Amino acid sequence: MYQWAYNLTSDCEEARDLLQSTMLKILAACHAYKEEINLDGWIYTVMRNLYFNEYNRTVRQCRLPDEQWARIENFSFDFLSSESSDAGCDVREIHEAVESLHETYKIPFSLYLSGYKYHEIARKIGIPIGTVKSRIYVGRQQLQLTLKDFKE
Repeated sequence: MYQWAYNLTSDCEEARDLLQSTMLKILAACHAYKEEINLDGWIYTVMRNLYFNEYNRTVRQCRLPDEQWARIENFSFDFLSSESSDAGCDVREIHEAVESLHETYKIPFSLYLSGYKYHEIARKIGIPIGTVKSRIYVGRQQLQLTLKDFKE
């Protein structure tokens, strides 16, 4: 199992951590195991899922350095032809529109844009998932009104 963890992670320490996490998960869920299930396959599936869940969590938490964000903010779509509906669309204006949202809507909306799922946002902010969905919806509606010039 260590070899398979190493093949996933390509790092000795991460492979050991993954193996340990897998064993803890297996021990916590041992009551769910049924004899007709292939034990090796079950363990490898748990290990693979743990690895990919951690990978996705890490990717979501990555943030751009300030200098890269500044380049993105200053980027505009001036190169597009005037016939395009996106002509004149300025990333800075969109960013300002998002920043102008009330905190109640901006925080869940920004987290959603960062790749968090509804239940993760709800847990992070400490509000019900229905409230998260509602606030993201209202934030989206407000942005559509603010940025109506960018729509056809």
